[in-house]
Amino acid sequence: MIRTYSLYDATIADWTTILHLAHKWRFPEVAALAVRELEKADIFDIDRIVLYHKYEVDETILVPYYAALCAREQTITYDEGLKLGLETALKLARARECARSEFKSKGGRSPLPDEFKMEDMGSLITDVFELGGSRD
Repeated sequence: MIRTYSLYDATIADWTTILHLAHKWRFPEVAALAVRELEKADIFDIDRIVLYHKYEVDETILVPYYAALCAREQTITYDEGLKLGLETALKLARARECARSEFKSKGGRSPLPDEFKMEDMGSLITDVFELGGSRD
């Protein structure tokens, strides 16, 4: 078993630069070290996902960060979606929807609640797509 102790004291910016260079020069061991050190750092989930995608870090390491975004009460914001990119934002939105949907005994999704009217859907879409005013 290889021990992976760290004696390094570098900033997030330094480890990001190290990860960038390790990715560019194809030094997987150095990239792994940078990721190990970045995992100890306090980085917003969105920023960590964007960083790891940029440098093609194994996506399995992102599972807890994806899960945290799906579990949080607030939906992914417009700006966060732009940062994440279309594919990731849509996958997260789908995961959130699936996590919040009730499964019926036959494996289907629950219908909309009876009290939810199509006028409400229009209002929801107007709000989500910010069709009534300008985006901040």
